[in-house]
Amino acid sequence: MRHGLVRRRPKGGWELASFTRDFAVELSDFRLVLELNAVTHLVALPEDHPIWSQLSGLEAEHRQLANEIDHRFHDFSLLDERFHGAIGSVVQNRFVDEFQKVIALIFHYHYQWDKKDERERNEAAINEHLRLIDALKRRNETDALAAARDHLRTSKQTLLASLRSNAPV
Repeated sequence: MRHGLVRRRPKGGWELASFTRDFAVELSDFRLVLELNAVTHLVALPEDHPIWSQLSGLEAEHRQLANEIDHRFHDFSLLDERFHGAIGSVVQNRFVDEFQKVIALIFHYHYQWDKKDERERNEAAINEHLRLIDALKRRNETDALAAARDHLRTSKQTLLASLRSNAPV
């Protein structure tokens, strides 16, 4: 509510308020800063940090979903939210935590807006996630940052495309 993104309905509940292209671009750019920072933190974590087993589990889930993509592509949104949540969880920062809530709301809610090419988009995102997981597990910061940038660029384009396809007539 503080960001003017949602407003309370007169008879209860919430609705998306002023979500513009500019807001989407600003949020995408800020998300990039946060996630690249998280990637940098993550690759420096010790071998016994819980994130490594969590990433291995997420990798297995991504591979399973990739193998079953034809009939389970709708399941990607929740996996995507958990994946990005895991990466962001390594940064202990109250400001990051607050903005992650806004980012999660938008980037995981927008998948409900435009179902065109959903299977293909989700399959591509799974492959982008796997590329990032691989680079993280190898502790290759350069490759991980590149994979994260590529994935977040795709995510930004998808979000903007969703806005175009759902613009008022």
